[in-house]
Amino acid sequence: MKKIVLGLATSAIVTTLAMPASAQVYVGAGLGSSSNQNANGTIVTGGGPVIFSMDTSKTSWKLLAGIQVAPNFGFEVQYTDLGKRDITLQQGALGAQGSVSAEQYSFAGTGMFMFSPGWFVHGKLGTSTNYLNGGRWCVSATACVSSGKENNTSLLWGVGLGHQFTKNWSVKGGYENFGKLMNDLNGNSVTASNVGVNVIYSF
Repeated sequence: MKKIVLGLATSAIVTTLAMPASAQVYVGAGLGSSSNQNANGTIVTGGGPVIFSMDTSKTSWKLLAGIQVAPNFGFEVQYTDLGKRDITLQQGALGAQGSVSAEQYSFAGTGMFMFSPGWFVHGKLGTSTNYLNGGRWCVSATACVSSGKENNTSLLWGVGLGHQFTKNWSVKGGYENFGKLMNDLNGNSVTASNVGVNVIYSF
C-alpha cells in the first residue's frame, strides 16, 4: 500500500512541475454507495453445494485531489473506503459468517466539458488498486478464525455530471467502475463500482 501511495504522489509531483502557470489544483470529498457485481453464487463440492452470500451495496466515502491542466483535461488521485461487507457461507446445516472491508486507491486522467453556464459533464480513465481486508470468520460464538488480505489492480473508468457554483466551489457526481475486487467461489471476478456525489474546492 505504501508503495502505491508513494507512486501516486510521485506521479502527481512530476505532473505538477510540468504544468503551465494556468493549471488549477483542487481537493474534494464525497459520499456514495458502493456495489459488488457477481458476488453471490453457489459451487458444488464433494460435500454438496456451498452457497456464498455477500452484501451487495454499502455506504462509501472518498477523498480526492486533482490538477486541471487545461479547461478540458487534468489528472486526479483518490482514495475510496468502500465499506464493510458481511459474508455468509452455507453448506447444508453448516454455516460460517464473517466480514471483510474494501477500499481503493487510483490515479486517472480526467476530462470535462462545459455545456451550459455552470454545468459540465466529466469522465475519467486510469488504474485502480482495490484492497479486500479480511476479517473474522465464525462457525459458532467461540470458534472463529481471521482471514487474510487480497489486492487487485484494474482499469478504472467513470462518467458523471457536475455544477460549478463559484470560481472555487463545485459539486460533481457520477458512476465509477473500479474493476476486479476478488474472485468468487467459481474463480469468476467480483467487480466493484461506486455511485456518489463529491464537493470540490479549487484553489
